[in-house]
Formats: sequence, structure tokens, C-alpha cells
Amino acid sequence: MASNSSHCESCSDEGISTVAIRFCSDCEESLCKECVEYHKKCKATKSHHLIDLASIAKSKIPTVKKSCEVHEDVSLDFYCTQHDTLCCRVCIPSKHQLCKDVLPLEVASKHIKKSSLFEDTFSEWQNISKTLEHLRKDRNDIIKELKKSESAICEEEREQELEFLKEHGSNNQLYLTLREQEKGVQNVVKRVQEMTRSYKRVYLKLDKSAEIDLQSIGSISEVKEKEITEQLHIADSLRITDLAVTADDTLFLCNFKYGVRKIYVYKTDSQDLTHKSTLNLPSEPYGISILSGINKLVVTLPFESYVQFINTKSLTLDKTIPLGKNCYGITTTGDSIVVGRAEEINIFKQNGEIIKNISLNDQLPLYGVCSLLYNQNDDRIVYIKVGQINNIQLDGTVEYQNAVSSIDLAVDKQGHFYVIEQEINEIQRLLPDGRFSDVVLTEKDGIKDPSAIAFNESFTKFYVTNNNGLVQIYNCK
Repeated sequence: MASNSSHCESCSDEGISTVAIRFCSDCEESLCKECVEYHKKCKATKSHHLIDLASIAKSKIPTVKKSCEVHEDVSLDFYCTQHDTLCCRVCIPSKHQLCKDVLPLEVASKHIKKSSLFEDTFSEWQNISKTLEHLRKDRNDIIKELKKSESAICEEEREQELEFLKEHGSNNQLYLTLREQEKGVQNVVKRVQEMTRSYKRVYLKLDKSAEIDLQSIGSISEVKEKEITEQLHIADSLRITDLAVTADDTLFLCNFKYGVRKIYVYKTDSQDLTHKSTLNLPSEPYGISILSGINKLVVTLPFESYVQFINTKSLTLDKTIPLGKNCYGITTTGDSIVVGRAEEINIFKQNGEIIKNISLNDQLPLYGVCSLLYNQNDDRIVYIKVGQINNIQLDGTVEYQNAVSSIDLAVDKQGHFYVIEQEINEIQRLLPDGRFSDVVLTEKDGIKDPSAIAFNESFTKFYVTNNNGLVQIYNCK
């Protein structure tokens, strides 16, 4: 960002010292009263954006990159929608001659201050600042290292640049800055996440602790102690897609491996997992959820297009409710059952009466909903499709969408979401608004190819499974 000048730069070039009153953001020069009048009359400069220096006395004026990277002496005056890139007039004949929509910069930037590009980029810088502030407050033992990293990341004060240009800059300037920042903001997000992961590993120690503080669920040390790692000795081929835990800590595991059609039932105690039963189903079970207070759970059978009720006490199959195709993810809340399909989410009562059908407007219409959660308090549904987590209102309006590699989803008492990052063997926590918070478990904690996660009903234990039959149980503190 450029510093404000109290002297007219045009006059200074001629050896004259005059007081500047305006700053031309297009020329990036401070101007005196006479030069301002000339600027307004000259055909080449009368459309330039002039800023009152008195109104920005405490601000630093950002410099905007206006020249082409290939042709450094030519300004960026066009935007190619087909290639999603800025270009100069010299680029057009060689690289964009056949492109249908090459827009003048004035046209492309016309509504930039109210655009999603501005809102998303500005929001990313705000999120980065908040994450760094969170790290700074909670990790005092590494504050010096954190400050160095924060300084390196935010040395160009990107968030302040955008805020300044929105208030004082021209559409063209803001547009050029956003296009430039767009290239680097995701890299910075990744760097901040890496910082968070590394600091989290230092902070989160797996110390033995017999006490469980239920009030601190959702705190930084939530998933703290690895109590059990029990290899299930199952002869079947496995593809564990979901699990559920009853109030008495009975564990149910869905095996979606084609042709197997089984749910495995285990009793959990403080020292071991004890096999209770294996349930044979009419078809392969994918998603599973507990109906609290009535000793029932419900399972989706996508290949049969219905949900199956199961009695958790007698361990017998109960009634079924028919649905459409591709019924995968399932959750329950109160008297309601919520099932996700490829293009809609169905909410219905336990007797099968439909409460609401929600059409999905995401960009993955061919994929089924892998996992979902429904919060009746704010009427929001959070669901995962392959590669994406979505938060929607009951009318289908999208609140946010973020990229994840998870196919399963869990939530704690405070509304933080937990997702699996399968490629790097991590369990990550997201804030209630879907932004990245921190990493709670890694490969160093025994996480290996995770496939499904869940809390027990009292939020005192956290379960992680993988397709090889490994079940890991962590005490929550």
C-alpha cells in the first residue's frame, strides 16, 4: 500500500512545492487544487477517481496492479469470460481472438462492489484474521512464532485494501485488485490451516484423564484421550459407511459392501468392545440414526428405496417406510426422520407422513447425500455430498458451501461440525458457519483411513471407524 503524500506530485516533478488536497487513484498521485481542476477538465483524466486526502488521513492508499504480465507497458483493459482472465489489448489478437465474450474492464467491473467476488474474497481475509486471532489467544506458548507467521501472511494488509477500495476506489481498481488477490487467497487459507494443524498437535496432548467435564464439550481439548483401539474380527468384506450409538453405549455399524447386507452390534464399556449380534437385512444398509426414547433406530436401504426400522432392545427388524431412489444419508430429531437423496431431502414422521420435501440446488445433482444433520432450533440442514458440505434453509436456500473430502458428519453440543479428511487421515472441526476451526485427531493419534464418525448420546465418547473394521473410541473432555 502506498503512503499518503502531503505534496502535489505533479508539481513536485516541475520543482514546485504545493499542498495536495486530492489523490487520483487511477494515476496513483496526490494533486493540488490547480492540478485537480486540470484533471477534471482534461479529456484523458476527467473520468478518473479522485479521493479527498483529508478523509483518508489515517489510511494507507493501496496500489493497484494495472499492467499486463506479458506486455508490461500495456494496461489491463479487458476481461475474457471464456478464459476467466484479465488481458490487455495486445493479448486479444494472439490469445482471445476467437473468444465470444471479451468485455471492457468498465463493463466487467460495473457492479463489483456488490458482487459475490468481493464478498467472498473479503470474507476469506476476515476469516483468516479471525483464525489467526483465535490462535494467538489460545496458544500463548507459541505467540512469537505465530506473530512472525501472521506478519508474513498479512504483510500486504489485503483485507484493509479491499475495505479501502470499496469505500474510496473506482470499480476498475477494486476489480483489478480482487482478480489479483483471487490467485493467492486460497494459498493463504491453506497456509493458515497448516499453521493451525501444527499448533494443534503441539497443544493437544493425549494425557490420561479419568474425569469427564461435560460442560466443556466443544472446547479446544474436546477429543482428548484415546481409550480403546479394538480391531473387530469380522470375516465379511467390509465397507463401513455409518455408525450409531444408543444411550446405553451399544454400537451399531453399517456394512454397505455389496452382497453382505449386515449391521454389526457391539456393546461398549470402558475397557473393551463385546460383540452382541449381527443383523441380516433385506439389502445393503448405508445410513443409520437413533430414535431417542423409543428403543428404535432407522436405516436407509438405497437399493430397495426404503428405510428400515430396527428395535434396539430385541435386535429385530421392524416396519419399513418406502422412499424414492438413492436414499443414503439419514438423521433423526424429535419425532422427525430426515433422509437425503440425490436431488432432494425428505422430512417425514415416524408413521411415514411427509412433513416437507426440499429440492437441492447444489452443483452435484448426480450424487446422493452421504450424511446430514437437522437443527430444528434454527431450521437449518447441513449435508455432505462427495467433495462438498452444504448448509441450507428449509426452503432450499443455500447458506454456505465448502469443499471437504469427507463422506460423514458429526456435531457436538455447541454446534461445531466434525468431518473426515480421508486423504490426510485427519478429523477436522468446523465452526457452526462452516469455516475451518482446527484439527482434533491425526494419524499420530491412530487415525487410519477413517470412514465414519459419531458421538454417543451423552457426548462423552467420540467414535471413529474405518473400512478395515477398526473402531477407535476417544473420551471427550
